[in-house]
Amino acid sequence: MKKIFSLVACCFVLAGLVKAQDGRIAVTPVRPVGGNEITILYYPEAILQNENQVKGVIYMYDTTYRWQTFDLPLTRLGDTAWKGNFTLPADAAFLAFKFKGDSATDNRRDTGYFHMVDAATGGLAAGAEAGYGLLRSPSYELGVPGYFNDFTISDTATYMWLSNEIMRHRNLAPRKLVIPYLKASLKFKEATMAAAARAAAYLSSLPDKSEQDLLKVYVIYRDFLKNAQAADSLSKAILAKYPGGHLARWQAYREYLGAKDAKAQLQTSRALITKFPPSEADADINNVMGIDYNRVFRSLLMIGIQNDTILKQFAPIAPFDRLPELYYKAVEIPFDIQKSKTAAEVYPLAKLILDRMAFYKANKPAASWSYSPEEWAAYCDEMFRYTNIIQIAILQATGRTQEALELANKAQGYLKYSRARLNDIQAALLQGKGNEKALREVLENSIRFNQATATIIAMAKKQYKATHPKATAGEVDSYLESLKDAHTIELMREEVKNAIVSYTAEDFSLQERNAGIVKLSDLKGKTVVLDFWATWCAPCKAGMAGMKLALEKYANDPDVVFFFVDTQEHDAGYKEKVNAFLKQMGYNNFRVLFDKGEETYAKYASQIHTSGIPFKVVINKEGKLVFANVGYKGSPTALADEITMMIDMAKGEDDSKVQAPRPPYPYTSERIQYYNADSSIHFGATITIPANAKNCPAAVILSGTGQQDRDGVMAGHPMFAVIADELSRKGIVVLRVDDRGVGETTGDYYTTTTRQFSEDALAGINYLLSRKEVDPRKTGLIGHSEGGIAACMAAAASEKVRFVVSLSSMGISGLEALRLQNDVIIDKSPATPTNKIRFKAANSAFFPVAFKYADASDLEARLREAYKKWHIEDSIFVAAQPPKETDHFFYPFEGYVRQATGPWYRGFITYDPAKVLPLIKVPVLAINGEKDIISIADENLAGFKKYIPAKQLQTWKVPGLNHLYQHCTTCTTDEYAKLKETFAPEVSERLVSFIGSL
Repeated sequence: MKKIFSLVACCFVLAGLVKAQDGRIAVTPVRPVGGNEITILYYPEAILQNENQVKGVIYMYDTTYRWQTFDLPLTRLGDTAWKGNFTLPADAAFLAFKFKGDSATDNRRDTGYFHMVDAATGGLAAGAEAGYGLLRSPSYELGVPGYFNDFTISDTATYMWLSNEIMRHRNLAPRKLVIPYLKASLKFKEATMAAAARAAAYLSSLPDKSEQDLLKVYVIYRDFLKNAQAADSLSKAILAKYPGGHLARWQAYREYLGAKDAKAQLQTSRALITKFPPSEADADINNVMGIDYNRVFRSLLMIGIQNDTILKQFAPIAPFDRLPELYYKAVEIPFDIQKSKTAAEVYPLAKLILDRMAFYKANKPAASWSYSPEEWAAYCDEMFRYTNIIQIAILQATGRTQEALELANKAQGYLKYSRARLNDIQAALLQGKGNEKALREVLENSIRFNQATATIIAMAKKQYKATHPKATAGEVDSYLESLKDAHTIELMREEVKNAIVSYTAEDFSLQERNAGIVKLSDLKGKTVVLDFWATWCAPCKAGMAGMKLALEKYANDPDVVFFFVDTQEHDAGYKEKVNAFLKQMGYNNFRVLFDKGEETYAKYASQIHTSGIPFKVVINKEGKLVFANVGYKGSPTALADEITMMIDMAKGEDDSKVQAPRPPYPYTSERIQYYNADSSIHFGATITIPANAKNCPAAVILSGTGQQDRDGVMAGHPMFAVIADELSRKGIVVLRVDDRGVGETTGDYYTTTTRQFSEDALAGINYLLSRKEVDPRKTGLIGHSEGGIAACMAAAASEKVRFVVSLSSMGISGLEALRLQNDVIIDKSPATPTNKIRFKAANSAFFPVAFKYADASDLEARLREAYKKWHIEDSIFVAAQPPKETDHFFYPFEGYVRQATGPWYRGFITYDPAKVLPLIKVPVLAINGEKDIISIADENLAGFKKYIPAKQLQTWKVPGLNHLYQHCTTCTTDEYAKLKETFAPEVSERLVSFIGSL
């Protein structure tokens, strides 16, 4: 033990001389005792040297082995230091400091600022060494949450500090620290067993032992000594002595954890909280026993969200962390999103939640001890930062206008006119009060920061006309434009400019509300704006206020047309809902088109590789889709300005930014037509033939998933046109073809299987063989993505195919490909970690069912059964998670069912390379981009190597390329359209080399 004591003394000396270590902090007196006033001098790290204001936080471990947190106000001392004074509480034992500015925090580069406190009788105060050890042992969860990012000491060091604390302060330390001490001692197995036995005997022998002491003995028997018999015997004795005590609560908690479904979880959580309501006094023992009341309340409140009795009974005692989520789920969703409840109906619960929130703000709960008073107030405000806007709307709608205005003024203090809805409500309230001066300020600032609604614009015009009665409409508009912040508008303009894409817009033929059929092909020469929306989509409907402003700007321009495409509707009476909504909102002049399910939406979404509504596109007069916009950011005027910029740019946009074939062309291009074997499909295509062609190698390019024209335009990039250009310049004949249902090719793409696409590929080969310029010994297929599967199927079925190039195709099964692809896309998405788990769990529930029953007529029914099971499991999972991790989750199940029950998906998911690739007897070049998140390189190339002999196979994982063979940065699907490159030149060169070597 002498070694331990000497090491402790050494460590104390180091800890006590913090300023001597790095010169950043000095505490006087150097050896303070509880009750002293101390002075702290802080010499900032570089990250805080230029801050106008630096604040400090003190984390204090006390003599009762508890943490407390205090603000440390600082004043500048000269140019290099900050000074603060702090009176130590009488029970102070150990101090840790944190310093922060507006944009950075300093904790001595993740090693910490510390100071120990002496006892009045001499030596270190009780708790000093334990605080020092536990703070630097984050895994024990008995220090300051988040104080360190990565720093930690070893279990051996933790064991040393706790041993020292227990030996020096035997009155209280053993009872408080026994569990972390034993955990630290696990490094020394034999010592742990002996120490655990001594600890159990010591706690059992205490004359004043409490149930908490006995529970620690129980934990020692169970977890450290592994003596189940002794633990069981003691638990029975504890229950007999304390039938309504902590162990009984723990058993009720275990019953809750064991609940298998939502109904059982609701019953057990309700019973637990009713019998054992949470108490601040029980926080420590609940931590020892692993009882998480936050989790229990979340299950109770989220599963019982529709039960008013449960909400009224338990919301008033809910923990702080449950309140924001409860407000969102029980107030905001029904009132503001679903509009299934009125303001009067939600107001009682909303008030109850906010009153509870105010109570917590004034009375910080023990679980939130690590916030200083100032931090706690700021955190409480942040948690309801945007919720206040909903509450203001509820107060306004229920006639509580004064209360609403007071809350609006408060919210505006930190939101600074950055939310159009708040601005709108505040303006209406001020107008109602007749406060013209304050109203003008709100109106002008709303417009200045581009966060205005149509109502605000109308109010501003009215105010200006009142003071400028002779102003013309143009002068009024000029006044409003002059209010806008020029920098904000310029930033938006640059953002819009950088979002320009260019690819052929898919044609459509849709029924217009109260009118005839509208075809895109009839609108050549006009700029067309499409807004895809649905009656169930709250952001879609909210954004229409901005679309109305944009529409009004072009009301007198016959060359700009707006259409609002109602899509993804599942309710039989959706047309009546559309009419009712338009009438209610005054949008009767909107030209609404009815999508065929989601057919038109799906075409456009697949073109730019996105999903979700609201979804807006702008098509220029040449029929090129030049802009796409997903989502709604909340400001009608900002949306109107954004759409206006898109329209104006569309009128003058060209394709110069995109890599595409450029003249002169050393080959000829012919638009040709041919049929498949039974003449059921008429193909439209383009063939490029090198100059003076004779006995040339030739290839048919096959497209991947999603309808594409012969140029293979994806995310604005004409991929197949570029490939054809590169190959034909090097002496290779190339045939590129419109997909079924696109351009000049007939047929229904959406009912076609991959097997049928392979037959289309052979029709292309047959056409090439009819050309005199083509060498029949060197005709093959180049397939991209799913087109590579079709190419392999065709080569396996016909000797006419003399080579295969696979660009990002599949060497693994369809089921495995879907799993891999979706996992990577989810991992790359901005979803929270918890929601990523939920997406993957949903896919894991549905994909195997779609695979197993791909040939079954009742596949849809089986998928819906799987959804019910997953939904229950997901509800249970969600109830156990922090609310911030799970908000706004939506799995597009209805869309998945429609896709999974279609013929293409049934064939794709059951694709087995083992039944195709071994049948190929010709040379194969399999290429994948290293950064491809759609077709994962390593797994797919390994599949080709597994099934095709090495002598006929070449593989290449191309560094730095995505699924479209572009050199990428983020390599997500969203980036495709932002890149100038269409097809990497090194891949073109490899194709030429491979085909030329045959």
